Amino acid sequence: MLAPPSPAPPSAGAPGAPVRPRRARRPLVRTALVAVAALLAALGLAAPAHAAPGLALSPSSGPAGSATTVTGSGLTPRSAVTVTAAGSVLIRMRTDGVGGFRTTVTLPAAATGAVEVAAETPPL
Repeated sequence: MLAPPSPAPPSAGAPGAPVRPRRARRPLVRTALVAVAALLAALGLAAPAHAAPGLALSPSSGPAGSATTVTGSGLTPRSAVTVTAAGSVLIRMRTDGVGGFRTTVTLPAAATGAVEVAAETPPL
């Protein structure tokens, strides 16, 4: 004897059809990754963004022996930096956690004409 045919399963959306929850699109994972990245950045452990090194002077001109503020950016974080003018070392210091520094220096009194101000870090 043959068994009676089993009823066909109801189609999706039909009355009496089982409701299946939709699968989440992983917002928890995305949120966790963002939270970890923010924590690493706050602790100074995130990979630095490699901005082009920059150097600014304020004021950018003046007589020999005058003071100027030197601001540097885009260098290696927490690295040694040497600021020079006309071949003379003006100051040795360290960059901050994002690769920047700011200091006021006095330009050499014996300098004549245009004076090159440079900031150098040791090679990696």
